[in-house]
Amino acid sequence: MLELEDAPRTGGAGFMPLPTVTAGEVESVLRLAIRTDERGNDIEAWAENLDESDLFACMDSQMKAAVLYAAMTTNSVYMSRVQEYIRFKIADELEGS
Repeated sequence: MLELEDAPRTGGAGFMPLPTVTAGEVESVLRLAIRTDERGNDIEAWAENLDESDLFACMDSQMKAAVLYAAMTTNSVYMSRVQEYIRFKIADELEGS
């Protein structure tokens, strides 16, 4: 049986074209973790897409510091796992020094 993920993601004979997604819609998805864009991408899908485009690898230390600051100063429950991981990596780094 065909599943939704087996369906072609691009247009073609007999297929609907993918909906257009704007940068503003993506920002909205990134700001509200329960949202999806017109294509059905949620925040985790966008995290994967942006990681594949080397977003995180191409950040300089100032940008990485800003991401760490944002992650550690938020009260969002969604970020608690990230905060725990950052704390783990800090402890790991301190043990190695």
